[in-house]
Amino acid sequence: MAEQALSSIKVVAAFGQEAKEIEKFSEPLEEARKSGIRFHFFSGIAFGLNNGAFIFIFAFTLFFGGIFVIEGVKNDIKGRGYTPGDIVAIFFGMMFAAFSLSLAGPNFKAVTKGRQAAYAALEVIQREPKIIIDDENAILLNSLEGEIQFENVSFRYKT
Repeated sequence: MAEQALSSIKVVAAFGQEAKEIEKFSEPLEEARKSGIRFHFFSGIAFGLNNGAFIFIFAFTLFFGGIFVIEGVKNDIKGRGYTPGDIVAIFFGMMFAAFSLSLAGPNFKAVTKGRQAAYAALEVIQREPKIIIDDENAILLNSLEGEIQFENVSFRYKT
């Protein structure tokens, strides 16, 4: 739309259609603006939740790790009490797990688009055709000859 209006700016100006072109161009821009705001709103929430999860894991690990070390809770894997080194190892393990889960998030969009495309393709594959190809009552044609005529056909550009 912008390309058409700008390429024919002399005609637009000559007929005083600047306001009309601006209005025509503003409608799709408003839709794109609303879509962008919605997308960035949810992206911001996802970013905040992701960072909040990291901080929560950090606080959770250090808080309970400190309690485990102070109280001398037994580490059943190693047969002794938890040490600060064990807590740091657990912390990094949880951080890597959370980071890996956050990397999986953008792939859900691709999986959803793939499912939608597969659904549309399966609808086409599984539809019942209106023309029956193997109809026993069909008339077999050895050759097809004739003319096609177009009557009362006109053409015009959209503008």
